[in-house]
Amino acid sequence: MPILPLTARSVAALRAPSDRPRVEYFDADVPGQTLRVTSDSVKTWSLVYRHHGRKRRFTIGRFPDIGLAEARRRAVQERGRIAAGADPATEKRDERATHGDTVGALYEEFKKVSQKKRSWSEQRRIFESAVLPAWKHLRVQDITRREIRRLVEQKVTTAPVMANRMLARISRLFSFAVERDWIEANPALRIAKPGAERSRDRVLKRDELRELWAALHETDAIDAEGKPLARLSATLNDAFLVMLLTAQRCGELCRMRWADVDLVTGWWTLPGEVSKNGDTHRVPLSPAALAVLKQNSGRDDLYVFSNHRHTSVAARAKKAASTLSQGLSFSFRAHDLRRTAASFMGEAGVDRMHIAHVLNRRSVTHSTVTAIYDRYRYDKEKRAALQLWANVLARIVAKGTTGDAVERNTKRQSGVSRCGPRGCRGPLGRRVVDELRSPRAPIEWSRSRARVTPDRAERSRSPSGRRAREAAGLQAHCSPRPAQLRRVGSSSRTRTGAHRLVRRLEGGDGLLPRHRGEGVEELVQAVIAFEVVDQIAERHTRADEDRSPAKDVGVAVDDCGEHG
Repeated sequence: MPILPLTARSVAALRAPSDRPRVEYFDADVPGQTLRVTSDSVKTWSLVYRHHGRKRRFTIGRFPDIGLAEARRRAVQERGRIAAGADPATEKRDERATHGDTVGALYEEFKKVSQKKRSWSEQRRIFESAVLPAWKHLRVQDITRREIRRLVEQKVTTAPVMANRMLARISRLFSFAVERDWIEANPALRIAKPGAERSRDRVLKRDELRELWAALHETDAIDAEGKPLARLSATLNDAFLVMLLTAQRCGELCRMRWADVDLVTGWWTLPGEVSKNGDTHRVPLSPAALAVLKQNSGRDDLYVFSNHRHTSVAARAKKAASTLSQGLSFSFRAHDLRRTAASFMGEAGVDRMHIAHVLNRRSVTHSTVTAIYDRYRYDKEKRAALQLWANVLARIVAKGTTGDAVERNTKRQSGVSRCGPRGCRGPLGRRVVDELRSPRAPIEWSRSRARVTPDRAERSRSPSGRRAREAAGLQAHCSPRPAQLRRVGSSSRTRTGAHRLVRRLEGGDGLLPRHRGEGVEELVQAVIAFEVVDQIAERHTRADEDRSPAKDVGVAVDDCGEHG
């Protein structure tokens, strides 16, 4: 192996001898640097050195891609590292051995074990749109915390919540790499979320519920100027109606299968492999929800809400709410219907634990040690809660659309009537209606020891105040508690009738009315009507000499108890 004072011209002119396949020329200026020339005129720069007594060869590159000056510079740089104890040849061999350990290769392995999960479509979208374009060809070992933070923070400016989701997916990918021994530690561990998140608190108002209900019964509509309004298909309309009536998740409801629905008993059983938390969930179906489902029978033998044969509307439903919002005076999301139903159930007096069972919220229903032993599924309570919500929704919709006649008909069909000015019968009931409709001084209602007048009650925001205003058509306020019946009335016969009404509403099972969905509504409305009738009847019966006051009030109590 000859040692030559190499120059750029001599390097270009060097050739291998004809009797040998290759030859190496050592550079006289840089110890250890060689130029290997083959019979095919391929010239390669190398650095020969010893590490722990063993000979090593580190390949710098080929000529003319790397010229003489650049080859010498790199050789001198590597000699400095060798003097410090480095082994460039071994490092390069290890790098070649892990050449396939790229982020793209890791993603393919991660895809094999994750693509069967329900959330995989969203994970794939995040990886393929934001992560892989930047890191696909990088080695997993080279990804640092700074690289992760830089990639995620680029997304914060436009989509802060999506940046948080991206960080969570990246962390899960590297946790998988740790589990499969690709790396020793997760570089994304304990990186703070870059974007601020706030839980959504949107609850539809009563006027919005009326507008939405009307829109969900239309497939096309026009505004006052004759322009078309955005509307959904009949199948999506039915899906949103059932979603509103059952308070279930959009994705789960849109994938409802006929095999899981019992139209006779009125139950929808959501299998554990379909539900979000993996628990089997039984959903009671109110008569209104059953009516919608029966309309869709016969369209498809697999899915209740079907696009084509054996395909659900789950994909289309993701943007259906934003599409429909363009034709409404307000905007909403599909998940807002679930929150709205839960909020109105809570306002109507449904226990929060029962609402959690309706919503299938495992974080609430299984949050205590007692849940390990309490395996009761609360089916009766769930049915009572959803039936109460269906009744409340029917009153809200009927009040704003079809008037009193249809409102009374809706109450009779749902099995709930309201004892109040329009629910009383007989001469005294008609006098109550005339009294309430006449422009007289406001009636003061008794509530504990205070006297609450309508102008003060108009500012009330309590559930009882709202129910009072809905029942009597006045801006009045009253307390629905049974104990208040003792302070209502002017005779012992009135109080006796009140207690008899409470016992009849409680029933023989010993449960309080607030634990029975329809019972509490009847009790509230009965108390409201009782207080109104008692005060108005007291004035009218004084002028009625051929009737005793106790008899009039007693008739009103029996009358309200029968029809309320």
